Amino acid sequence: MNEFEIEKLSEILGLGYEKVGEGIESGTLKKEETHYRIEKRWAGYPKGTVIFGNDELILGFPKIRRAMVLDPTIKRHFEDTSSIAIEEKMNGYNVRVVSIDGDIWAFTRGGLSCPYTTHRAKEELDLSFFDKYPNLVLCGEMVGPDNPYVPKTIYNVGSIEFFIFDIMEKKTGDKLSVEERREIVDSFDLTGTPLINICDPVNGQDAAKKIIRKLNNENREGVVIKDVRSDVEPIKYTTPSSNRSDLRFAYRYFYDYGSDFLHSRTVREAFQSEEWEEDTEELEERAKKLGMSILEPMRKTIKDKKEERVIAEKVSIKISDIKVAEKFRSHLKGQGIEFEFTGFNELEDGCYRFEIDKIYRPTNDKTNSILGGGLW
Repeated sequence: MNEFEIEKLSEILGLGYEKVGEGIESGTLKKEETHYRIEKRWAGYPKGTVIFGNDELILGFPKIRRAMVLDPTIKRHFEDTSSIAIEEKMNGYNVRVVSIDGDIWAFTRGGLSCPYTTHRAKEELDLSFFDKYPNLVLCGEMVGPDNPYVPKTIYNVGSIEFFIFDIMEKKTGDKLSVEERREIVDSFDLTGTPLINICDPVNGQDAAKKIIRKLNNENREGVVIKDVRSDVEPIKYTTPSSNRSDLRFAYRYFYDYGSDFLHSRTVREAFQSEEWEEDTEELEERAKKLGMSILEPMRKTIKDKKEERVIAEKVSIKISDIKVAEKFRSHLKGQGIEFEFTGFNELEDGCYRFEIDKIYRPTNDKTNSILGGGLW
């Protein structure tokens, strides 16, 4: 790191030389091959903010806060809002797609440039958007079965698709209104997250509850509730099936996930059960499903280790350029993820599919230890 780079970063970020130096020294302001990224909220900048040396600054996408109960949260949070939009919350991973000097980049929430995500974004998106709006960022969810981070088959997606939930300005983070965003999405060959309802905050609880029940029956994730003008930060709310799906996944790899992840989803179930005024029969049914989402995956893990199988999450990627697979391999290795490329097929459409096992080492080792007589 030379003085010129620090001075340039100071200028772009509007921070003092010493402050920037401290951020670099602590690892909060992290140097990548082509840019810097902010690892966690720092100096007023959100996690995942990306800085290029050519004065390009792409703010991180702010974390959306969660409603634990619909009433009175919706009315209170949106009390100064005339209308709210209820959109489906897609179950994938958060991505920001931008144009930097004409090159397309896709950044995950932490500000990492994923080669596979960038490759697929270039294929899936109408890139003429950036010819007209070079200073805007497409914020969306990568969804589908060929998703190496959160693979889901519940959507009508053949491989992977980018659902846009916000469009924001690079340097300010200001978001377009719901109407402006949807008009732009419709004017290009782009896909937006489903808009389910627009209503006033007073009736938001009833509207959201009906939507949540329907989405739950379809094993969908939940909703994001937004001020139609984007003046107030959105909030999110998840279905019970999503909470249990998260628990089922986390308890499969029980020694790799922290207690906060597990506890928060159980708490959501309790608040939801009370708000929905469930009777004894409904509560017992919820408890049964909740218990199965905890015990069943753990038993599978224990059984697999008894039979000397490796505990791993199986994912796949589909690519048209085989060189991207090697770049993605390096990307995973750089993130400290233990994995194995276990299969390779050339597809009829000229693309390639790679099968990958993501290995959860702590769960493998701890389960082995316990089965061998080790103590917790």
